[in-house]
Amino acid sequence: MNVRFPLVIPFAAALSVCLAQAFEIKGITPGMDKAEFVQKFGEPPLQGFTIAEVPSKYKRFDVFFGEDGKLSSLNFFFDSDDFEHMMDAVREKYPKLRCQNSSVTNLYGARLTQTECSLDDQTGKLTLSRFVNDVNTSSLSLYSSKMLKEMGSRQVKRNKDL
Repeated sequence: MNVRFPLVIPFAAALSVCLAQAFEIKGITPGMDKAEFVQKFGEPPLQGFTIAEVPSKYKRFDVFFGEDGKLSSLNFFFDSDDFEHMMDAVREKYPKLRCQNSSVTNLYGARLTQTECSLDDQTGKLTLSRFVNDVNTSSLSLYSSKMLKEMGSRQVKRNKDL
């Protein structure tokens, strides 16, 4: 007598499939082929680009590709007045996003709350920062794991040269 059981995917295998999914921002993923990016969005730099209906602070929005033609990073800069809206949108999509607040002081002595958020997995890292460069600019960044490794290697070399 042959008894057939339904196909059961072991929990560990199912979990690894979930973990292997890349972060995605408007269809942009770490390691994405440049040709695929160009087909979806056009040749970078892009103009008039928005994320969560928040416009880029600068006229041009650029993404960076490695020598292998794979997306290594995107850095989306936007007005810090839109930070809460962006953080809510990112948290809705990625509920495991972790944020930390710290206190910073500007040149005029005003104390401000800096918020830095991040989430990483096997494919890369997603970061969101309330203030970058100045108190009027926030950023949403996506880095591939390959780029993070390269940045770590460069840091080790720099530290050895001190």
